[in-house]
This record gives sequence, C-alpha cells and structure tokens, in this order.
Amino acid sequence: MLEGLKITNWYKYVMYVAGVTLILSFFLPSQITTSKILHFSIYSIFITLLLWIIRDVFDAIAAYYEDKYEDYKHVPSEILTLATIYWTINVIFFMVWVIFALVPFF
Repeated sequence: MLEGLKITNWYKYVMYVAGVTLILSFFLPSQITTSKILHFSIYSIFITLLLWIIRDVFDAIAAYYEDKYEDYKHVPSEILTLATIYWTINVIFFMVWVIFALVPFF
C-alpha cells in the first residue's frame, strides 16, 4: 500500500501515522486516550517536520560539494563530515521522538 508513496525515510512514515492519529484523536470518546494520542501526534509531527527541513538543508549543502568536487575520484572529507552530522542529528531526533512521543503510552 505504501509502496506508491515513495517514502524513503523513517520520519516520513511517522508523519503519515501522526497525521492519521491526529485526525482519530478528534473522534475518540475517551479523554485519557485522546490526550495521549494527541500528545503523540503533535510531538511526532513537530519532530518529523524538523527532520524533513534539516534533510533538505543537508541535501542542498551536499549538492554544492558534489558539484565542487565532481572531478575527484574519492569522497571529500566535507561530505563525510556532513553525512556524519546528519546521521547523528537523525539518531538524536529519533531518540527524542521515542522519549517524548512513545514513552507516555507506557
């Protein structure tokens, strides 16, 4: 079902799930469950939007360096540093998402 959406990153899946749960939270009758689902949805949407923006910024910077170093046969250290920084941010945001969005359910 999701193959047609061409989703490539974990946070895009979370964005769709958060959108669906946000809509469902308006129609659920129990206030306790609704507040937890609303809490999950808001944190998930906020974190995934930040990651989406950060990914676009890093893609633009990486494209600049790829154009600058297109004649080189090896990967420049700037691109490796950017990749390391990006994945570190990605892991940190994933841990923050787990702590703030999922832990309240337990």
